[in-house]
Amino acid sequence: MRAKETRETCSQEKFDREASIFYNTLIKIERNGIKNPRIGTVIKLADALEVSIDKLVR
Repeated sequence: MRAKETRETCSQEKFDREASIFYNTLIKIERNGIKNPRIGTVIKLADALEVSIDKLVR
């Protein structure tokens, strides 16, 4: 996923609060520790980043 590249100006702690996901989950997604995150998590990330899901998974 491209969450890290899309989330350039926001700290991980602030972003995980905005996206309503756990900080550890965000770190694992960004470092490819979670290769297939749940669709609900992907939707929350896309909403918080104000981008389409397609942009995150390309």
